Amino acid sequence: MIAHHPHGLRQRLGVRFATKLKNAQLHLFTFLRYEDVEPTNNAAGTALKAAVRQGGAGSSSNQSEA
Repeated sequence: MIAHHPHGLRQRLGVRFATKLKNAQLHLFTFLRYEDVEPTNNAAGTALKAAVRQGGAGSSSNQSEA
């Protein structure tokens, strides 16, 4: 847990997080620039769930049948 780390480590973790957030900024708010992009990830999540239920490639159900 970060609360128990020395101040220097907390600061480095904060700087690292801020850097990653800054680098991802354009991708995080794509829905603001494009009208046809939903602000949620519901479509992708639904598609992944359907693939898992059907035993998509690399799923544990397919591997156990081998």
